Amino acid sequence: MAILIDSGTPASDKNFWATTWECFYDAQELYGRPFDCDVAAEPSTTKCSRYFTSHLLLDRLLDYRSREEVLAQIREAENERSVCIGLDSLNLNWPEHWWCNPPFDFKPEFITKARQQQANGKPGMMLLPYEPLTTWWRRLLADEVIIYEPNGRYQFYERDGKTRKNGANFGCALIAFPTMKVGPSPRIPFARGIGARQAV
Repeated sequence: MAILIDSGTPASDKNFWATTWECFYDAQELYGRPFDCDVAAEPSTTKCSRYFTSHLLLDRLLDYRSREEVLAQIREAENERSVCIGLDSLNLNWPEHWWCNPPFDFKPEFITKARQQQANGKPGMMLLPYEPLTTWWRRLLADEVIIYEPNGRYQFYERDGKTRKNGANFGCALIAFPTMKVGPSPRIPFARGIGARQAV
């Protein structure tokens, strides 16, 4: 018998869950250096000083405004520590050392884009639901990535980038897309909180 879990998250919000700082700092610790660009973010959710928006935000805003008006609105919403350097991240070249928490419904598209960047010498890291038995996981992540398995679940922020969501009902893994060859994807367990010193 199948067991289905309803997250309770409105369909309009499930593609905009924000990464917590704990998860981001752990990712940077595992990656070995700071990330240079958040490639799927909004002004309130970016974890880097430079970011790209995903096509979802762009599509939502373009329903009502021109591209120039959208960019002006994003600039107004930016805080002092971040700047939007591109719209529609799936159609842009990502810089080296990118970070990505992709929209939930577009995991395969963002993984495919990450693979393109990896092949072009632009490594980075992605936060993904840990679903190694799924077709998309087995097809897209079986080799040439490094899978970091945390010792528990990470939580998320609401779209405002501050309010903690109540209990994610799925586990996640941090996936490195290195430019070196690694063969079949190794799985490396780690303890959450290893990046805590970065928060100080």
